[in-house]
Amino acid sequence: MSKIPKVKTDKTPVALLTPKQAKAEYARLQTEISAHDKRYYQQGPPKHLGCRVR
Repeated sequence: MSKIPKVKTDKTPVALLTPKQAKAEYARLQTEISAHDKRYYQQGPPKHLGCRVR
């Protein structure tokens, strides 16, 4: 049986993730997306200098 190398899940192709890694990656993405949503919807969209407003 070949040994699976330990790799950061955010750089590993989805097809190569173990079920445990996939659950960890799913949880990481949920946390990251929730943080972005909170900043966008509660603090407003980002205000960049030089961006056009439509």
